[in-house]
Amino acid sequence: MIEKIFAVSDRVKPRTAAEVMLQLMEEIGELSTEVSIVQGFKNRQEGKDGVMGEGIDSIVCIFDVIRLVYGNSVTKEMLMSKL
Repeated sequence: MIEKIFAVSDRVKPRTAAEVMLQLMEEIGELSTEVSIVQGFKNRQEGKDGVMGEGIDSIVCIFDVIRLVYGNSVTKEMLMSKL
């Protein structure tokens, strides 16, 4: 799965870790909104991506930041050792 996320990251236009962090904050806000809708705190329709889609978008951004900071030297084993 990690390799697939990195493959997605590799297809995105050139960007900095700071730019991805800003995108991550936007995705976290969207995730928060979707959770609020599902939990009944907001009275509106769930978005097309829903909790799952916004959660995945957030995860991809997090992995992208790690990759941008550490480069291609990041391995699955390095990431798994932190779990």
